[in-house]
Amino acid sequence: MYAHELLHHLPRYEVPSSTGRAPAFQYGHYVDYLIQMFCLERIRHLEDPTIAWDGPAWFSRKVLLFECVSEVYWVQHLTHWDGRKQFDMLSRRQEGSERGEAYKEASQFVQAILDTSSTMKLSHGIVTEQREYLARIWDEERNKDADISPGTFAAHLRWASENFKQARPLVPLLLPVREDGLLKGALLEAVGTRHPHWDV
Repeated sequence: MYAHELLHHLPRYEVPSSTGRAPAFQYGHYVDYLIQMFCLERIRHLEDPTIAWDGPAWFSRKVLLFECVSEVYWVQHLTHWDGRKQFDMLSRRQEGSERGEAYKEASQFVQAILDTSSTMKLSHGIVTEQREYLARIWDEERNKDADISPGTFAAHLRWASENFKQARPLVPLLLPVREDGLLKGALLEAVGTRHPHWDV
């Protein structure tokens, strides 16, 4: 899908890195993995006079957006996308355990999630040798009940997903328009030229 003519005009959207290292996957695979977001970017940057569609204006006035890293991916941010570390901390006992450094680390991790995020996305991710993903680890047969194991921090998060009430305000995000992504033409018409970043 990444090479589809409806999307090939879009500028490059860099893959977030919390370590400074380049990702271990090709950009095209990243685009395919998040293809729905790239379709949204086309619509957001498109003006189609034939149907009176002004994407930049419509999104700025009618779409409520929130900052993604803090509201959705704070778990990954705190651990540099290390699913094994997430698994280890969430598997620790919250109840009936000594409150040493391991307990403190897991407790602070979970509290930071509850204090900062409105939701928690645990994706299966793009398969690479560079990363393990918590969702994949929990999918393994030997870990099938790890996310609900009584007395663990994982079980506490499960409980919090239904019972924890945040008091903080949600701050809307105004997403800037990328000038190099603006397009004028029909909604489902291939217009615009292939962006140079695809040829690098």
